[in-house]
Amino acid sequence: MKLNFYNHFVKQANGVICFNALTDAYLMLKENVFSDFEANFNNLQQFQQDSPNQYKVLYENGFILEDDFDEKEHYLNLYYERKFARNLYQVIINPTLNCNLGCWYCYESHQEKSELSDEMINSILLHIEKKYELDKFNHFALSFFGGEPLLKPKIVMELINRVNALAIEKDFKLSVGFTTNGTILPLKLLSLLKNFNTHFQITLDGVREIHDITRFFKDNNKLGSYDLILKNIRKITENLRDYGITLRVNYTSKTIAGLKQVVDDFDFCDRKKVQFSLHRVWQADQAEVDKKLLFEFMNYAKEHNFIVNYLNIYRQNFCCYADNYNEAVINYNGDVFKCTARDFATVTPEGKLMNNGIIRWNTEKWLDRISFRLPELCKDCNLLPACGSICSQRKLEDGENISCMLDSEFTKEDYIIHNLNRQLITNKINAMYSEIPK
Repeated sequence: MKLNFYNHFVKQANGVICFNALTDAYLMLKENVFSDFEANFNNLQQFQQDSPNQYKVLYENGFILEDDFDEKEHYLNLYYERKFARNLYQVIINPTLNCNLGCWYCYESHQEKSELSDEMINSILLHIEKKYELDKFNHFALSFFGGEPLLKPKIVMELINRVNALAIEKDFKLSVGFTTNGTILPLKLLSLLKNFNTHFQITLDGVREIHDITRFFKDNNKLGSYDLILKNIRKITENLRDYGITLRVNYTSKTIAGLKQVVDDFDFCDRKKVQFSLHRVWQADQAEVDKKLLFEFMNYAKEHNFIVNYLNIYRQNFCCYADNYNEAVINYNGDVFKCTARDFATVTPEGKLMNNGIIRWNTEKWLDRISFRLPELCKDCNLLPACGSICSQRKLEDGENISCMLDSEFTKEDYIIHNLNRQLITNKINAMYSEIPK
């Protein structure tokens, strides 16, 4: 028997947190129990004889392994199985690259007259049908990006209806997702979405006063969007049952102040279905951000039973949707990409959707993405299975000249403690909602 390479032990005043990045298991051992365990790291059979119950729990949660089990190869097998899996196909569609808001940090070049044509809609449907005949996937994830995708609600609804008809005919599951600024939400669309599992990612830029001077309407820069977003999120919670919302809070050193008020504004939300996610605006200097204010917001949200995604580590078998074989981003004009984090108007596409529904990939670009391998610094990290690993786009651009994606201002122990607290909040929320009569 041996210790799992992906074990982590964090000593606390009331015991030792045991975390395994491969199994995503957390255990809390009393100090005396851990001392006995630690003293027998090189003689686990002795620990088994002395403490059979504790040994059994550690073994069942993956902290102790059989000698012939190669946990590193096991993880890499899972990673690449997911990367090349064909049971799920994800297509992200940009109905338009136009947007009704003018956010200073947006990396995209907005195009006012851009719109998915009827011919391109037909090509997308042909593509999905041909892809199904090839791979027989059982789950199709249809997502909308942009620009602001809901500037074109009729196109969005037509695509959902037509893909759903194909899903019924071929018997595969359909889920729907939106990356949206949250300012447009027709009731007709909500009515349609009642039939699907739907996820929304909606961005906020701080409290109302700060948000409204950052995220305002192009045609009226005195009119902010905070209250409209709040109203539309309430419409989602009142009209849909099978949904999830990620409230992406973009922050800078100037917008981080006062975020507790955001928590109060969204107090009406179902804690199992609505979560906060903290993201630094990419142009902002992380060193200038007051970490104290960040954690004050996180702690306040947790006190109000909200899950906050930040410094997240959890078991995951893949790095990024863009690295998966069965994934494509289709622009309104038929250009095809793998990643959404780019200016679609200026970056060379990785493929083209033809009228017959076939994607003609740029072979070299496609192979660069699909043959992406984990950097050596990631393979040798004992946190790898719980970390998103390095961004493949960065790896493609910078080669091995890359650094760890984890925030250098935080230790691995900081990440583990934060995510244990997050898991405890999750368990509390699950218990709360399981007690509510149906």
